[in-house]
Amino acid sequence: MTEKLVDAVVSASLIEGTNDSNNVIDTSAVTANADGSLIERVEALKAQLEITPQVASKVYTFATATTGAVGSYTLFTVTGCVKIKLYAVCLTSVVPAVGGATIEVGTPASTAGLIAQATAADLIAGELWDDDTPTTKIEPDSAIPEVIIGDGADITLKITTQAVASGVIEFRVEYVPISSNGALVAA
Repeated sequence: MTEKLVDAVVSASLIEGTNDSNNVIDTSAVTANADGSLIERVEALKAQLEITPQVASKVYTFATATTGAVGSYTLFTVTGCVKIKLYAVCLTSVVPAVGGATIEVGTPASTAGLIAQATAADLIAGELWDDDTPTTKIEPDSAIPEVIIGDGADITLKITTQAVASGVIEFRVEYVPISSNGALVAA
């Protein structure tokens, strides 16, 4: 019995992989099928692992009496559970209406859970905002955390302390649905 199992594993290893002269059969026509043969199942698993993130973006413009007033503003509406990576690029320097204005990005349950609270005046055109000290124009991708948002918690921008008079930030989210109903759209 053990000998037959070893033979099956060896045979399967000669089929699965790159379709080249090392294989015992031509696998170029194999399609993914989660309930099919061993090689079809491997193709189905490979397809699941090669998920390309979807992208949503929102350009947010601050204006003192409306989008710059103290409060919370929905940037992205989330449905179900998604894995995200959030990027924020300051397109036009952020100018507070009065000194001391701070901003942060998160969810209603954790208002600074995605990007820590920063002094609004520190956001200068061309800078990346990923923490409480937005002072860089070059950042390793590893500095931007991947997080999982569950239960449809929307992504929000919160303006605290004082209003923001002007400025523009572009927010881009790479996301992958985790639950069957997982989705994310710009608000």
